[in-house]
Amino acid sequence: AAHAIGKKTSSQKVWNRAINHAEKFFLKTVLVGSVTPADAQDFRNWLRIQPGQQGKKLAEATIAKTCGVIHQGFLAAIDKGMISKSPFASKSISKSPGANPATQTLVSSQDIENVISQANDASDRIILGLARLGGLRMPSEAVGLKWKDIDWDKRVIKVQSPKTAHQNKPSRLIPLFPKLYDLLKNEHANSTSEFLIPWLKPESNLNVRIRRQIL
Repeated sequence: AAHAIGKKTSSQKVWNRAINHAEKFFLKTVLVGSVTPADAQDFRNWLRIQPGQQGKKLAEATIAKTCGVIHQGFLAAIDKGMISKSPFASKSISKSPGANPATQTLVSSQDIENVISQANDASDRIILGLARLGGLRMPSEAVGLKWKDIDWDKRVIKVQSPKTAHQNKPSRLIPLFPKLYDLLKNEHANSTSEFLIPWLKPESNLNVRIRRQIL
């Protein structure tokens, strides 16, 4: 709870998910000092059979992140003098999602243009354009983005960047490349809101929404 102060809602959501998993596996009656490295490994193996979104098993990246969050909790217990070592300290328990080349693929500009052309909702067209043609982190950097943040003459957008705000980089300028410029200029002409995507929130899950456009 102390670590969550001042952190993004999305980060707190990830931590709460990890805590819920830990409480389900270890139960609230298990003492912190009684958890062994073997228990930690069993917890990781247990996560592998837990359901994720849409009925699928949890992704390895989610499992690693969950173990990392719980490890943070044990490190806090060390600082408080409750234990001397975290049971999750073993290198055999991955605690960082890392990169997974198997899940990476290049989404071509032509593919995105094809999807955008089929999207019926202006919000979906803008989301796809900002993500692929503008390189924005989604949804965090698109939340609260206003039309006035666009300098049409200089062809740049001022984007608020929550992820780097703690590094004294609360915002950045991104170029309006021709295809993105034409897309946003057209949507701006038909918009009745000051926001590019009025309904978008930090906790918005764009996964299913955009999958519908792709399929």
